Amino acid sequence: MKSPHPNPYRPTPSARVRWVSALAGWILVLTLPPLLAHRAGWWLLVLSPVIGAYFVSWLGMLRHELWHGYVDGLNNRLFYRVTCFALCVDPETYRLSHASHHLHANTDRDMQMYPEGFLRHPGRARLQFVMELVLGNIAWEVATTARLRRRGLLTGATIAANLPGRLVLPGFLALFFAGLAPEAAGLAAANFILMCGSGSIMTRHNQWLQHLGIFATGDDDARNCLTRNLRNQTILERVVNFLNHDDSVAHTYHHTEPGTYTRLEPGLQPASNHVQITLPEYWEVLWAFYRELFGKSPNFRVLHLDGSKSRPEEYAGSGKADRPIPAVRSGIRVHTITNTGHRAMPTLIPLPMATPAIDFRPVARPPKSSG
Repeated sequence: MKSPHPNPYRPTPSARVRWVSALAGWILVLTLPPLLAHRAGWWLLVLSPVIGAYFVSWLGMLRHELWHGYVDGLNNRLFYRVTCFALCVDPETYRLSHASHHLHANTDRDMQMYPEGFLRHPGRARLQFVMELVLGNIAWEVATTARLRRRGLLTGATIAANLPGRLVLPGFLALFFAGLAPEAAGLAAANFILMCGSGSIMTRHNQWLQHLGIFATGDDDARNCLTRNLRNQTILERVVNFLNHDDSVAHTYHHTEPGTYTRLEPGLQPASNHVQITLPEYWEVLWAFYRELFGKSPNFRVLHLDGSKSRPEEYAGSGKADRPIPAVRSGIRVHTITNTGHRAMPTLIPLPMATPAIDFRPVARPPKSSG
């Protein structure tokens, strides 16, 4: 699946401006609302979860872009670390785990989506699911850091070395309010917790919408093409996409071309009708995943793909492309039994509505060529 534009757009100046704007805006919303709430009333903090979701998602998106080295004109490694510290997370956790998200997309080996031994240890998977449901990506960061330590990829010394950087922002806020407005310190702490918590939960649901419950084997291209995208039609869908900076509008596109900067300027993001779901369909997927995971014997079916260079969603079965899957709405169970090497499992996998082919349509004109 190739870019619809012959020369992929790499918005160097605006990418730098967005990074500075996101960092400055994050500091502003962590300091100004508590001061205003102290004067006008605590009720002003009811907006904190929405504002936090927007800024945490923004910084998380920039962390992702910097990890990939997309941002020309910036030292991507350095600013990646600064962005992680702005989110108060360890840079090594995401740095060491995000590669598996691309290498093993839509499988249980994806470290960014599932705990270790997901299909073999349902108890561990249940606990992690509940923790992420309540705490969002905060729970993922903690669990993945421990996982990397068990595997010897991350040491206690490295974690300790990164701790001062993670404490810079909380330390700044503590000193700021202790010196300027100690009477607003409690409101500042509440604002910080609300913003970080809501942003953590929002970003985790955004990732779940794209990948949760999709288990497949086969060609990388075929598995990547199963990544979901969120429709951008209803008011609520537009709000969710706005808060997530359109990350889910065409997320399939990023997985099929991770080496290309595919996050175009606002208004130029390609819209995908491939594995596109609605918000109600996402809740169906989430509920179905929960019911299966907390059943007596969790049994997720794995989709074996064939014909991966054409229409991977058409086939399931033994890998011989002998069982066509009917075009169904996403979130519907496909009653195909396959053997994964562990055991025969029933599949819980969202499938696209009938689409004749992969189709990415620009929703606005492409940018002008620099040449």
